[in-house]
Amino acid sequence: HFWNNYWLNKNMKNLFFILFFIVSLFARSQDFKKVDLIVNQYPSYFNSIEAFANKVNTDFNTDLEKVRAVYYWVSNHIFYDYAQANRTYRRRTYYESEADLERQLKLMAEQVLRRKRGVCEGYAQLTRFVLQDLQINCKVIKGYAKNDYREIGVIKEKTNHAWNAVFINNKWHLLDATWSTGNDKDEPGKFDFDDFYFLTNPELMIYTHYAEDTKWLLLDQPMSKSAFFYTPLFYDYYHKSGLKFTKIQGLIKSSDEITILFDEINENVTYSYFLEGSQSKYSQPLRFEKQGNKYITHIPFRKGRKTGLTIFAQGKACVAFRII
Repeated sequence: HFWNNYWLNKNMKNLFFILFFIVSLFARSQDFKKVDLIVNQYPSYFNSIEAFANKVNTDFNTDLEKVRAVYYWVSNHIFYDYAQANRTYRRRTYYESEADLERQLKLMAEQVLRRKRGVCEGYAQLTRFVLQDLQINCKVIKGYAKNDYREIGVIKEKTNHAWNAVFINNKWHLLDATWSTGNDKDEPGKFDFDDFYFLTNPELMIYTHYAEDTKWLLLDQPMSKSAFFYTPLFYDYYHKSGLKFTKIQGLIKSSDEITILFDEINENVTYSYFLEGSQSKYSQPLRFEKQGNKYITHIPFRKGRKTGLTIFAQGKACVAFRII
């Protein structure tokens, strides 16, 4: 019950962060428009980390602008390497010294830059080395992320994701260039950039990212690793959907009807749901009833069936559950 207590104890604080998130989305789009326009004129290829860093250093003055420029270019030019991600291989773990490890990691980052392709650690290491060349403190954070509803309730022992923490304006911030590319396995050559994962508030990042070293959650009250894996699978559009849950539990026990209770919905938004493996290829409308100050929805279901349930807002996936 830690997850429920964690959020129930933060109701007022969450309201503040929701308002802050909405305001900051508008502010960020204004603040970084100029930076993004300049970076859009950059070459699509750099032959070295130093050349990339020098270009950024020439065009921008503040650390915030430089971090944005590096993140924006990487997110819009490095493709996710699905072939490499699907390969199983044994990676060299021996190194003679910390300096030797750094050399190996830099070689990886340079390869990602030149090939314009990599997996999450490649994105994170490339971002780190470019920012370090710009004298900006940047760390690679290793941890866990859920990518499929079938992973809900399955506590991973081995980390499966990497992202960054950057120190700017006397404070650590989180970013994930990999998840900002919007590369889809079905369209691996297409970018669908989304900067939700740029300087993301830790209170929102915890929905999708769990650091192996919990100090990098950047939360005063970090949840447990097991609690994270029992939460639903959240998509970034959840934070724009107008949906807020009373009980955030990712596992739903099957019955003749699935009932979900919401704290909030946006009555101007069209919501729908889709059951994996259902006969219909299309999502179905999600209808709500007002229950006091809450909203309740009922979804017909065949008891005993195990599958996944995804909820959409305006046709975009918001959150998924595992039905057991």
